Amino acid sequence: MLKIKPVLIIAAFMLATLLNPAMGQDLENSKFFQAVWGKTSFYNNEEDDVYLKFVGRYHGQAWKVDADQGSADGYENRRQIMGFQANVHSQWKFAVQMYIGDSGDPFYDGMYELMLGWKSKDQNTDIVIGRLDYLFTGLERSTSSKKISTLERSMLANQLMPGEAVGVHFNHKAAGYSYHLGIFAGDIDDEFSEFSSGHAISTGFSVEVPLLFEKGTVYVDYLFNNGFAANNAFAPYEHILTTYYKTSTGNASLDLSLSWADGVGDVSDVQGATILFNYDLKKHLLLDTDLLQLNFRFHLASGDNAYALSGQRRYEHEIEPVLTGKNYKSLYAGASYKLYSNYLKIMAGAEWAKLGKSPTGGNAYKGVTYSLAIRTYW
Repeated sequence: MLKIKPVLIIAAFMLATLLNPAMGQDLENSKFFQAVWGKTSFYNNEEDDVYLKFVGRYHGQAWKVDADQGSADGYENRRQIMGFQANVHSQWKFAVQMYIGDSGDPFYDGMYELMLGWKSKDQNTDIVIGRLDYLFTGLERSTSSKKISTLERSMLANQLMPGEAVGVHFNHKAAGYSYHLGIFAGDIDDEFSEFSSGHAISTGFSVEVPLLFEKGTVYVDYLFNNGFAANNAFAPYEHILTTYYKTSTGNASLDLSLSWADGVGDVSDVQGATILFNYDLKKHLLLDTDLLQLNFRFHLASGDNAYALSGQRRYEHEIEPVLTGKNYKSLYAGASYKLYSNYLKIMAGAEWAKLGKSPTGGNAYKGVTYSLAIRTYW
């Protein structure tokens, strides 16, 4: 049975609070949310242009898997992160954030981010250095988990892309184009890096090309990993090349992506395609700040052998810890109710998937994952 009680309790509490008639005018003028999120700032000096605030996020989700190979369900504190951030002179940023263990045990469960960033006065050039959330390669991995429109990124994005990495990254944008370059240590531990296991290089560019709708941008990203055996920060692929197109008009957005990766040693080459479509169905459904959005994704991936692909860790591996196959396909359909943009939202979705041509010849996995989540960040 889908364990939705924790999510529903939180969601019901928020809605009851937000819809309380006593809030009246504050709700109409969006002052309530501004006041709540404004409490995260604990030092604001406009004269010196120095701002300090608490930052973090909570993502909790109930899930259920119903597959030919079995069923499972549960509730996960998907992401619990907290820390603080300093902004100075609109150009400098320092942030430190840590993971909180599931159910708070342990409270400190490793470093999430420890970075120093600089932006030019025109805000078109930025450099970041330190332990970074890796948001530099590919359609889905270049979007923070705070803002992704599906419960999880696609299977191949999760298989190819790192979580955090230690290094330095440069980005520049101008009218109609942008480019970026980064170099990262090949190893990572709970806090930082020993800089002892090779390196990775990330680069890419984008060009505005309105092909399908009013707005459109083509992106090309490349990630090189020199393949040291002790490299644990990056997946075992020497070359990853991905190109994607993001376009939007009115209430709709459409993203198309192609990816290819060259495996290190005996690791199979893999390739995949993703179509992501979002549609803003209704604004001001209950509040003057809310939005009901529909979300869809179609994903295909393949490799050279029956061990090429591993399936979604969340939550297909709850059925069978070791899942491998030669080809994978999935279809996701869901909805996001954004009470206050991505700062506070409730998400629900179902993803059908099939991981075929397993080492035994049949399907390693075929089933549906259902999820209901609450997500907030500050």
